[in-house]
Amino acid sequence: MYIRQTRTNNKVTGEGYFTYRLVRGERIGGKVRQITLLNLGRNFAV
Repeated sequence: MYIRQTRTNNKVTGEGYFTYRLVRGERIGGKVRQITLLNLGRNFAV
């Protein structure tokens, strides 16, 4: 498991910000899939 940082843009102002997600890697059918377990939100201190 790891924390993924994703860049997102505000639809109204176009301002960019980062959100954080707890992600798990899982092998399904011989390929690795990344599954979001928890959305940690915008104000998560890393």
